Amino acid sequence: MGMEISAKDREAFKIIELEVGTKWDKIQNQFKKLVKKYHPDMNAGNKKFEEKLKIVTLAYTQLKLAYKDKVDDAEFRY
Repeated sequence: MGMEISAKDREAFKIIELEVGTKWDKIQNQFKKLVKKYHPDMNAGNKKFEEKLKIVTLAYTQLKLAYKDKVDDAEFRY
């Protein structure tokens, strides 16, 4: 019995450049890597990177909520 992965979650994995179902610690590491890559301090004045950082952050938040729900569901069952 596997967890259903929503279209939003699939899109979030794509944005963060990871395979669907990647473990949480790898998601966190990839997010940190992308934040460094797109951070305004590293790319002064580049609006394209600023926008990409916002999108990456939203995708990470989506996955964070999905994983939190998964953990909460597992704890609820036991």
